[in-house]
Amino acid sequence: MGSASKTPNYQELCAKFVRDIHGELPSRIFEYLCNYGASSVERIGANLSMSHKERNSSIAILYQLNLLYYWADPDTRSPTIYYEANHEAAYNLIRKGKIVNVVAQEYGNEAGRFLETLATFGHARIRDLAKTFIREDCTPNGGLHVHEKSNGNGDVLMENGYDGDEDPHLEEESIGEKFNSMVADLLCADVLELCSINTFKSPRKLRASIEKQVIKSKYNGVKPKGSKGQEQFLGYVREELEEVRNQPRVLKEQLLRRLGNARRDKFENKKTKTENGTGVTSYLTWEEIDPSAVVRINYFKTNVLLRNTALVKHASNNLGYVKGQVYAVALRIMEKNIERCHPDPYFHMVAPNELGKTIRDLNLPPVTTLEIVSELPEDLDVSMGIGRAPKNMVNKRRAERVRPNPRKERLPYIDKREIEESSGEDVDDDEYQDDQDIDLPDFDARGDDNGKVNLNGDSDVKFVPRRVGLDSKVYEDPRLQNTREHLLGLSEASQHYIRHSGEEEGGEWVVDFAPLISKIQKFEMDLYIKDKFSRRGVRLVNILRQFGKLDEKALASKALMLKKDVSTLLNDMMVNGLAEIQEVPKDNNRQANRTIFLWFFDDDRARAQLLSKQYKIMTRLQQVLDVERHKNREILELYNRSDVRGREEEMLHPNTIKKYGVFQKRSRALLTQMMRLDEVISIFRDY
Repeated sequence: MGSASKTPNYQELCAKFVRDIHGELPSRIFEYLCNYGASSVERIGANLSMSHKERNSSIAILYQLNLLYYWADPDTRSPTIYYEANHEAAYNLIRKGKIVNVVAQEYGNEAGRFLETLATFGHARIRDLAKTFIREDCTPNGGLHVHEKSNGNGDVLMENGYDGDEDPHLEEESIGEKFNSMVADLLCADVLELCSINTFKSPRKLRASIEKQVIKSKYNGVKPKGSKGQEQFLGYVREELEEVRNQPRVLKEQLLRRLGNARRDKFENKKTKTENGTGVTSYLTWEEIDPSAVVRINYFKTNVLLRNTALVKHASNNLGYVKGQVYAVALRIMEKNIERCHPDPYFHMVAPNELGKTIRDLNLPPVTTLEIVSELPEDLDVSMGIGRAPKNMVNKRRAERVRPNPRKERLPYIDKREIEESSGEDVDDDEYQDDQDIDLPDFDARGDDNGKVNLNGDSDVKFVPRRVGLDSKVYEDPRLQNTREHLLGLSEASQHYIRHSGEEEGGEWVVDFAPLISKIQKFEMDLYIKDKFSRRGVRLVNILRQFGKLDEKALASKALMLKKDVSTLLNDMMVNGLAEIQEVPKDNNRQANRTIFLWFFDDDRARAQLLSKQYKIMTRLQQVLDVERHKNREILELYNRSDVRGREEEMLHPNTIKKYGVFQKRSRALLTQMMRLDEVISIFRDY
């Protein structure tokens, strides 16, 4: 997230989350750092009138929960430690439930519960997490119980313990092996990351320190000049940054080396088995992890998981449940090669020929149809949800077209055909010959058993069906064929959820995340404009997107609306930041009657305005929730008493129970609305 997203509304919202979860004193320090930037401990205590104990304990809480960055200049004789707010970690406080749910769905309920425990700690040693996480009695549904011992070195040794009859499914592996296996799976999936000495340092200051160190060690304290010297300097900086970025991956690489296969795929080795309704999970047997290692949640990777969930939901709503499930499997296979949704502005440096791209679109290996079929749930009927058309009406050449490169977007008020013809590139028949493709002479229509197709009664064209890189036996597999049909449907949808990039193993598929998310952002923006300015506002915005800058007369003509209605609507949209105006004077006098007023739509500005309003609305919802809690504080105190919890109907008056039910209903409504706003914010900012 860039500095442009750290608006006052966003900072106020983050401070509200910290106050709601961790109390007033930590939130005061966090809000002070949001408003005034990096500050020392002495300055924080003096400006906030805090005692030494209050100040230090609050900073310790914020630091433990990763809500602070710190920095100390190593060149000074007695360096002063400065702290600054970590806005991203503060905002992720509201997403904890969503993250736990998506991890539980993919890695099991125990992994979700482990992540919830770790989110409460912020960062912790694996030894401490083992003590806290698995400490409960054995339950009928397969719960775990642990007897803890010490080996004299402070390490925890875990043994099986059961209440009543022993579960036969838990006899083969110890609880410690199961816990280590779960933690190792999360580490190899990058959901957990190892904390290093640079983890809690300010990324901006850390990069500046690396550049300063490179100048001092390589150039004797003089910054190089010229393009060649700058390129060499950036190369040295890139090497140092890569070394810093690889520090959290040390434990992951050690685990992969122990397995003897650095590219091991967890989907081939970790299977979940449920027998007799016990819900017991069969884990891998890993070597014991270093118990003194400190880990925390990698929120950049969890954003990738949340993005996959949002894309699957979007595809399921548009194309059906079965296509959504096929798409979910494809994304799950791809996610292991994706570290984060956006490149790190302080650490990620791309080559000059890759400028303009993002890390999510660089060097992503394709996923094949065979891989997807092997990972599909056995109970999923892939024959459902496929539209059937007469064979003589199917343009197979277009439907199965291979696209090695992402689709090009049409530029506003410029004919893409002219650009491609002038550059010698082939024109995209899918975009310019949608209606004429059926008449192309070489398409596979499968007219009769002899392979002849009559086109307009003029000629017969023979064809040879392609086998797409597979032998006939594999190609004739109905499950693979149906899965391939679903993938082709996903690729030919208007959103282009996936791209057919090759023909190996039944077809190779790649997701172009940047244009896909751009289309979804456009869809969400249109919904927002429609809700605020009706369909006419969406019509004007689409025209401005297509043609760029127009005056009111031309815009009214293209929109088939009255000029006065267009003028009124554009003025309202300009007040809300959804339309911009540019003055073009005809002469140097700059008189109104000698000036052309051109209207245009700025996507970046509209997105920033929308995000700022979403932050403000979420802040107000949080304030309403605080008011509701204050009004019902006496009832909440009763419900939180240890002698009342679990015996509410016996201990409390019916009117008190009724009031508590009303409060719960209002709280759920407010939190649900906040989660809906968070989904919109995620689409426009994080995905």
